[in-house]
Amino acid sequence: MGGGNLVSGFSGTPLQLFAARAFTGFGAGAINALVQIAIADITTLEQRGYYFGMVGVATALGNGLGPVIGGALTQTAGWQWAFWFIPISQSGTTMSWTSPVTIGMLVAGITLFGVFLMVEWRFAKLPLLPAQLFSYGHSTNILIFINVLIGWIYWGNLFVLPLYLQNVRGASPSRAGILLLPMVIAHGLTSALTGILISVSGHYKPIIVTGAVCWALAAIAKLYYDQETAIWRIIVVGILDGVGVGCSLQPVLVGLFAGSDTNDRAVLTGLRNFMRDIGGAASTTISGTILSNVLYGQLKARFSPETISELISSAFALERLHLTEEEKGLVTQGYMEGLHQVFASFTVLIAIHVCACLFIQDYGLKRDSLQRK
Repeated sequence: MGGGNLVSGFSGTPLQLFAARAFTGFGAGAINALVQIAIADITTLEQRGYYFGMVGVATALGNGLGPVIGGALTQTAGWQWAFWFIPISQSGTTMSWTSPVTIGMLVAGITLFGVFLMVEWRFAKLPLLPAQLFSYGHSTNILIFINVLIGWIYWGNLFVLPLYLQNVRGASPSRAGILLLPMVIAHGLTSALTGILISVSGHYKPIIVTGAVCWALAAIAKLYYDQETAIWRIIVVGILDGVGVGCSLQPVLVGLFAGSDTNDRAVLTGLRNFMRDIGGAASTTISGTILSNVLYGQLKARFSPETISELISSAFALERLHLTEEEKGLVTQGYMEGLHQVFASFTVLIAIHVCACLFIQDYGLKRDSLQRK
């Protein structure tokens, strides 16, 4: 992971940066999964709520300090320093949705995913995604499914909120990072508290449902964001987001462990992380595509394709392009329209998330294994 970050800082082209970040992801994914597997192996089910809560606190600290330090370094020394210190979709903008490249990538992705499932479930002797993990009953399957939604909403918010703060509100990178602190502080505090509550009460469903409701309230509030939204409202919504995250990430893993056999928990941990990351990858890609298409539609009558492409691909383009106040207003309005559509998509998914959480069965923490059905 450290080597990937170091190479990222020396990247001279987007391709080099993407390759280095992929290498970093291998290390980060392994560390994330192994920490959770180790905790599951050396603690009882009753203790795991507390220890997973501490993992959530550490995650929140990283998420809180990262945007602030990274924003300050980007603003003062350059983005490379963020890596030394520690592909965006083109469909619908530079390439048509009906272009051979776009259609080919979509068809190839769907086909390869189907091949992956067939190989994993019918031919692999040691599959990465064992079919028996889905045989524990509806509650475990729901918890696996909502990890996709959790990843989608969590990473999607981290992707679009800085765009709102910088390109709509005009905040600097460091100020945008500071305005995200209420969310990550609430995430950390909630993770610690929910870990203790789960260990003491022996139940996880009420916490998961509470988090889903808080997330839903925050999503609805974001539908009313505009250029003049008061800072205190952004802070309150950020706190609700943080509570939603803190009540979801680790408690869902506790629920998966409570509803599964001990021998499957290491694989379930990897599956949970995989599903969450799949949701996050889909979220950033689709959210970026929605935003890009709306911006392109709003600005194509006034700006050249090259200028629009730069506005879409960079959060700093407004400063570099020396636009007039009228042109900046058009860009800001286009960003706000696109972000509203992204926030609306998040609201729909969170509504599905809330409904799914209501059907979770709370097995409690007294049993250390559960047989498959």
